[in-house]
Amino acid sequence: MKRFVFFVCSLVMALAAGAQQHMSFVVQGAEERYNQIRIVNRTSVADFRCRVVKLSEDNQILSVYGDYELNGYDDADSHVGWVERGEKVGVQMPNDFAVPVSVSVEYKDYPVFDIIVIYIGDTNGDNSYSDTF
Repeated sequence: MKRFVFFVCSLVMALAAGAQQHMSFVVQGAEERYNQIRIVNRTSVADFRCRVVKLSEDNQILSVYGDYELNGYDDADSHVGWVERGEKVGVQMPNDFAVPVSVSVEYKDYPVFDIIVIYIGDTNGDNSYSDTF
């Protein structure tokens, strides 16, 4: 029984570590096309790089939107590039990133730029809300 519990715990930790490195979403905003991607650091880690890529349906990298350098909490980095609604986008974190993270996405419409804002935040085990109902 102890081996089974250990195996299940190990599997959950491995899945969480793998999920932290490869996060993806489908662009859903109101605009047909966006011309800027902005990454905002909401993690406890300072000074790191991440990458945003365009993905195929089977999660193969089709192209790179850009490499982003973030230098502390609430720091942001942006790159100009065309992203269509319905495209699958992935965020790649460094292999040695210190904490598990998740992403949340916001779409902003300005007169010149239509922006996809990706917030990268810590996912810690002491969350006061449950992920299930």
